[in-house]
Amino acid sequence: MEFVSPKKRIITLCTSAFSWGTGILLATPAAYLIRDWRYLQLAVALPSVIYLLFWRIIPESPRWLISRGKYVEAESVVRWVAEVNKAALPEGQLFDEHSLRSTPTLSPLKLRKAPKLIVRTVIISFAWLTVGVSWYGLTLNQGSLDGDIFINALVLALIDFIAAFSLLIINIIGRKKTFCAAMMISALAMLSTILMHFFANKDSSTTSTTFTTLYTIGKLGVSCSFNLLFMWNGEFYPTALRNFGLGMGCAFGRLGAVISPIVMDQLREHPYLGNTIPMMLFGCMTLVSSLSGLYLPETAHKHLPETLEDAENFGVKRCAIPDLANDTFGIQGTWHQHLINQTIPVDENGEYEGCLWRSGNDSGNGSVLPCKDWVYDTSFGLFCDSSLLINMVNVVYLAGVAVGAIVGGLAADFIGRKWVSFIACLIHGVGGLGAAFSPNYGAYVAFRVFVGSCHGILNNSVVVLSMEFVSPRRRLVSVCTLAMSWGIGMVLTTPVAYLIRDWKYLQLAVALPPFLYLGFWW
Repeated sequence: MEFVSPKKRIITLCTSAFSWGTGILLATPAAYLIRDWRYLQLAVALPSVIYLLFWRIIPESPRWLISRGKYVEAESVVRWVAEVNKAALPEGQLFDEHSLRSTPTLSPLKLRKAPKLIVRTVIISFAWLTVGVSWYGLTLNQGSLDGDIFINALVLALIDFIAAFSLLIINIIGRKKTFCAAMMISALAMLSTILMHFFANKDSSTTSTTFTTLYTIGKLGVSCSFNLLFMWNGEFYPTALRNFGLGMGCAFGRLGAVISPIVMDQLREHPYLGNTIPMMLFGCMTLVSSLSGLYLPETAHKHLPETLEDAENFGVKRCAIPDLANDTFGIQGTWHQHLINQTIPVDENGEYEGCLWRSGNDSGNGSVLPCKDWVYDTSFGLFCDSSLLINMVNVVYLAGVAVGAIVGGLAADFIGRKWVSFIACLIHGVGGLGAAFSPNYGAYVAFRVFVGSCHGILNNSVVVLSMEFVSPRRRLVSVCTLAMSWGIGMVLTTPVAYLIRDWKYLQLAVALPPFLYLGFWW
């Protein structure tokens, strides 16, 4: 990743992904031919030793060397690369302290000064955990599928190889869209197995084939995301912490791998839900990851951030117009657009520069100088004339309540009031957090739909649950208790809103209580 330009970055990831897919694909015939597990373990252990022979061929990252102030070593590596590629380099010293902003002592503890990067770290870590537990859970449980175990293993291995091809489109449609779409497809496929359990004929061969197909689609989406995360995770960390950020994400992925055998063993069979609980868990986690991924920055064709400030404001800044006190990221009008076009050059992707500005005359041909200040994208661009879009948030929220009331009622009758209530609370809380950290209007609306649907689910399931616990004479007491709790919540909202004037922090404050409800599971 650090050896190539943004346009070529995808080639390095595809090479790694295809290598991984090829290895998984070759593991099946190897296991078929070597039936003794000790010899099979020995066979898969030996290739790692061969990698040690490449010590003198694979150089250190020049970007990392520069960030540590090792300019001589970095220049030696770059000149060696140029010689191999038969490219010409200028004479004299290539790098000095101005080549990259050196951050040799940047500690992970410095992340506390970058709240946006912390949130991104939490989201990407959960994504790694989700992908890890889902991928390994689906892979280790392939023996439960109908048919020959070696054929099933070969098909699922082939899925990993096919998933690598999805990486060929991420430079076209972007990392974010690819990740969110893949995880959403995986979530829908795995959650659909619940419907099959309740409505399909379990003895039919068509049911078995359909279940295997949904199982395979679920793994395809997860495999696509697995490959993508290796690149995306590292692209929005500063150079001095890039390996740390990727390593922490991978650690959560391996934690998911550790948990997956326990999940499959303890939740494999349920007297009512059968073997769908793991699929339901994986489906819910991938759904949350798909939606929370909307907050992560798009990094396609972007230069890697060098400093903590670059990473904190990745993709949401441009150079400020000098001597314009009220300059903003959003376009204020025709005059503002004209002034930006004169002053701020565009990069190769047609976006305004985040590092350079142009001085000089009105023709836009002045000297190009480094930025001294920046303006940031801090809002959805909604102003006084955007009342329709603002009201649309309430419309889609109430539409979500209506849909949730219907879907939640059906789910509660099939799965149970308690399960549905707690799942709705979890999604309600996650949706509220997503709304608080939404990067744009579309993401905010999407999260509000989920919050509204969970609101509709909880309205019905909690009321029914409380009614069914008491006798007819006491039923009114339970409903009155719920009504008064609702009233108290509405009363408390006013002083909370008075004390917390920033809407994002207010959204965060009202998103946290649903998580407290999860503590009453036992």
